[in-house]
Amino acid sequence: MALGPPPVTHQEGRFNHYGQRVFYLASARCGACAETVPPRRRAIVWVQHWRVRRFRGLLDLAGAVRPPEATGAPLLTAGLNAVFDWLRPDPESPWKPEYFVPRFVADTARAAGFRGILHCSTAFEAYNAVLFAWTRREIAPEGEPEIVDFPASRRRCDGAPPPPRS
Repeated sequence: MALGPPPVTHQEGRFNHYGQRVFYLASARCGACAETVPPRRRAIVWVQHWRVRRFRGLLDLAGAVRPPEATGAPLLTAGLNAVFDWLRPDPESPWKPEYFVPRFVADTARAAGFRGILHCSTAFEAYNAVLFAWTRREIAPEGEPEIVDFPASRRRCDGAPPPPRS
């Protein structure tokens, strides 16, 4: 049986409010682990590999990693990527003010008709996607879930692929 996104009743996240069902994906297995395991901890994590086919409608925030000479959307993208690393949640607090900016970006992306966001990870050296809407034809589980013993020392994902270009 494949793993999948949590039900609507799941807790809020960086790019979703309570009651919103989203699908968080990482570009590498160790990235999925790094996103779920608190820093400097070791944990056993279930991981599912997914095949994504021709998914369109993503807001690409991974496209610019440093401020370009241009203005407008590329500059905003670079600025958001520059601050996402500082917006790490405090695991001891139920209040998440560091989620205000990412949730605003997600709300704005939804309102503009985007089906998800591609963004740089704050937990590993690659990228993530958060999907607001998807179909089984576009994204499907591949293989069986596996258990990963994730050590705290492994925060870098060697060989993680670069973000896809439209």
